[in-house]
Amino acid sequence: MDAAERARQERLKTLADSSFMNALENEAVALSQPETSANPGAAADGPATLSFRDGIYQAVRNNWSRPPSARNGMEATLLVELVPTGDVVNVSIVRSSGDAAFDRSAETAVRTARRFQVPPDSALFERYFRRFTLLFRPEDLLR
Repeated sequence: MDAAERARQERLKTLADSSFMNALENEAVALSQPETSANPGAAADGPATLSFRDGIYQAVRNNWSRPPSARNGMEATLLVELVPTGDVVNVSIVRSSGDAAFDRSAETAVRTARRFQVPPDSALFERYFRRFTLLFRPEDLLR
């Protein structure tokens, strides 16, 4: 495993300590940026992407079926990959909750949504939505 991949894996582990929305925004930026380049427009792009991030959160929430084994405090981190139409092309568990049923339910919620609203601006899509992590927690979903 090369240094860039190790750094990427370490970032994914760190994200498990963040809330869903912070994880989504921070990892989307990190995965889309070369390590050596600064992106002065990134902070300005954040508000432009907020409604799309909220839409993703809502779609996943609406498609989640809580398994009997799910408990508050459980977390699963998913890597979600989209194409520019917003279609989900891949979902994988990058950090398990330790409960297979909970992990499957999280993955299934994303797959069932199948398509998310994404920004029509290709630069915003590539920066924030092509590939992102989603921190999945029962307490975040049942408000």
